[in-house]
Amino acid sequence: MRVRPPPRIPRHILLAVLILAGGLIAVAVLGLIVLPDREAPTQVTGLRVEDLLAGRLQIRWDAAQDNVGVAAYRLYRNEIEIASMSGSTTSYVDDGLLVDVFFEYRADAVDVAGNAGPKSVRARASSAPAKPTLSLSSWVVDPPSGRAVGVATVSQEINLTRYHVGLFEEPVTVVIPPQSPLELPQTRDNLTLSFEDAAPLGDLSAGDRFVLRGTPTGATYFVRLIYVPASEVVADSASLPF
Repeated sequence: MRVRPPPRIPRHILLAVLILAGGLIAVAVLGLIVLPDREAPTQVTGLRVEDLLAGRLQIRWDAAQDNVGVAAYRLYRNEIEIASMSGSTTSYVDDGLLVDVFFEYRADAVDVAGNAGPKSVRARASSAPAKPTLSLSSWVVDPPSGRAVGVATVSQEINLTRYHVGLFEEPVTVVIPPQSPLELPQTRDNLTLSFEDAAPLGDLSAGDRFVLRGTPTGATYFVRLIYVPASEVVADSASLPF
């Protein structure tokens, strides 16, 4: 009795079976192997700088995102890396800087695998001098119809643009709103407040004077001096009946 050979499997079906089997084997192998993390964190955003004065700048930023997790942040000043901190930290204080010198900052995020995300946009900032210690002299007559109060002492001479000066009627009514001494003289309610800059010109220094002239009203006034970078009052003059 003659035995018939088994039916032949069409070539295209055999090829499909082989491809499917190879794919299943590849998936099984990949399941046993941990693929390397090649996805970098997102760009650091929201970079901002706050002046803490006297050569100290605080840099903050918003957290970056990563498929596994951010391991560290790197901070750059003028494109040179100056600090590296953990992925849970989103601020840094840069200390010991020169005052009135501008610096540019950027930051990036790094994940556990060492993938670095793109650097943030630049943030530019400088630090102002520390708040000075300052005192004003007593009011003196300034002929023909005025009174003057001068800067008696100041711990350091700082540019006039860093100050605001205003005239107030006691207890706290604003007569002439605080503004740069360079914007004086200003007149309100028949009263004129002016500024006289003694050497060295351009800086608030001992010998500078604020002069008040006008028609007597029977009210009592005082001059207030504000250091703008610190948003703090540094001196109030004595009361002046006028």
